[in-house]
Amino acid sequence: MKPVHGESGGATPAKTEYNRIKTLPKAPQSYINRMICVAALIALGCLISRFSIHLVSMMTFEYMLPVSATSILQAIMLTIVCYFAGVAFLSKRESPAGSLGLFTIAFAVRIVLCFFMLYFFIGKDEYRMHLQSESIADTGTWATVSARYGYTKLVAVFYSIFGPNILIPKVLNSLLGSMLPFLVYDISHRLFSEKIARRSLYFAAFLPPLLFYSAMNLKEIPCTFLLLLTIWGLYVPRWSLLLRVSFAFAMGIITYSLRAAWSVFPLTVIIFYIFFGDKEVRFGSLLSLKKVFAVVALAVIIVFPLRPLLEGTAEHIEGRLSIGIQADPKALSEAKSSYTSRLFDIKDPWSLRNLSIQVLRAPFSPTPLSIFFDSRIQSIIDSLLGLTQYMLMPFALIGVVSAWRKGGVMTLCLVQLVILLTGGLSLMLGLTIQRIIIPMYAIISILASAGLETWRKHILILGGWFMAAAGMLVIYSISRL
Repeated sequence: MKPVHGESGGATPAKTEYNRIKTLPKAPQSYINRMICVAALIALGCLISRFSIHLVSMMTFEYMLPVSATSILQAIMLTIVCYFAGVAFLSKRESPAGSLGLFTIAFAVRIVLCFFMLYFFIGKDEYRMHLQSESIADTGTWATVSARYGYTKLVAVFYSIFGPNILIPKVLNSLLGSMLPFLVYDISHRLFSEKIARRSLYFAAFLPPLLFYSAMNLKEIPCTFLLLLTIWGLYVPRWSLLLRVSFAFAMGIITYSLRAAWSVFPLTVIIFYIFFGDKEVRFGSLLSLKKVFAVVALAVIIVFPLRPLLEGTAEHIEGRLSIGIQADPKALSEAKSSYTSRLFDIKDPWSLRNLSIQVLRAPFSPTPLSIFFDSRIQSIIDSLLGLTQYMLMPFALIGVVSAWRKGGVMTLCLVQLVILLTGGLSLMLGLTIQRIIIPMYAIISILASAGLETWRKHILILGGWFMAAAGMLVIYSISRL
């Protein structure tokens, strides 16, 4: 008996298969098609950029480099290569939806900053490293250069291949800075939720500190990338404990070769990981025999096979701290008659009073008000760094308070404190803090993203932070007036 019209009847196998295929989600556009479209846009953007740079080069600026140091065409070719290297990086991992577009925008913004800052602002350390790398590439004095100048030697390798073009390290740092948010996403997704992970991805992609320093010829972004890669290797992949710790050690050794003092950060991450792990924190088991043995074994590894690394790091830190106010009699004499002398013990820079003040000052440095007392571009950048820190730090505190039982959250929190302590020690002897705390902004992007979910439950923390920040701003204003 045939089914009546309008009633469900026995559909044929062909029709069933057709309906099944029709209801399947459409396959995403292939990476090849996307890459072709983006390549066409890049080609158009290169022409526009080249014309704009030609107009800019007709003007004269204080910090402009000689034309021989900046081959625009060479930099554009390297930019295209780096972009497709980043696309390959995305295609080999489980990236979130829309990751290709986000990476393209983040990379494009950093490249634009590269060209903009090349013609409007180049820091003293940027130019000094450029000259050092150029000298090493020209003379071939690789062996005579100290190991702690690993970054300049690495740049010299590229200079020996492509020529002394300061845009080369800027473009490479832009690539690392554009890949960094996806490490942040993986770590945040492992510790929290998809929503928090995506928010941290946007923070890491567009926070001013991570944007500006990605466009500079400095060590900060490569070392920050290595620190996040250390945390990623410990918490994200499903590796054995031995492989995770070995990977983290390798990142620490590479960090030492680029910036000796910063190798302390990956090593402390390993120690915190051993104690807190990646699950719920149980304080009764923090000092278990197994963990104590692991830390002792870690100390033996550091003291014996890696002893040169430890000694070199300590020597580098001591050398950097000795550059401070003690080495500048003029600054010392000026400080004696200024507002600073009321706060600090000038005669004993290493006093407990100075240490306490500088450690407490570190979370509030640099200050957003520096732009009102200094019109240089560096002060504008420092003000943006300070504003970012002032706005996100309370939410990072709330993120820690809300999820302190998670081992990964405790590790991130303690690493951030170590970075702040390092910044406080630098402040104590007159060194700048801006570049030292750059890795902290990548960690803040994770913790603050989590804190934004529960800030209404911790309004007292939010209010207390902004009251303390207002007090620091008043003290800074008084000291400058």
